[in-house]
Amino acid sequence: MSDSSGNDYYYLHDHLYSPAVLVEDNGTVVERYEYDAYGVCRVLEPNFAPDPDGLSDYANCYLFTGRTLISRGRSQPSTDVRLIGGRSW
Repeated sequence: MSDSSGNDYYYLHDHLYSPAVLVEDNGTVVERYEYDAYGVCRVLEPNFAPDPDGLSDYANCYLFTGRTLISRGRSQPSTDVRLIGGRSW
């Protein structure tokens, strides 16, 4: 994934192919993700502290098992999402 400034980021996946870590092209961790038993994502800072707003600072749109996220806006709660091919949560 790339941002508007041309910086490249890469996903490191867990055993379910869910993104667990987002890293810069030099390998520096910029964001972490963990999931509960129902696939609800919790966004973490690189040091494993919870993200203050609970949303990705890098507009990550891939979550549990690599599904694509269509957000209804950053002002909405992180659980107010729609997964492509899935149902509203």
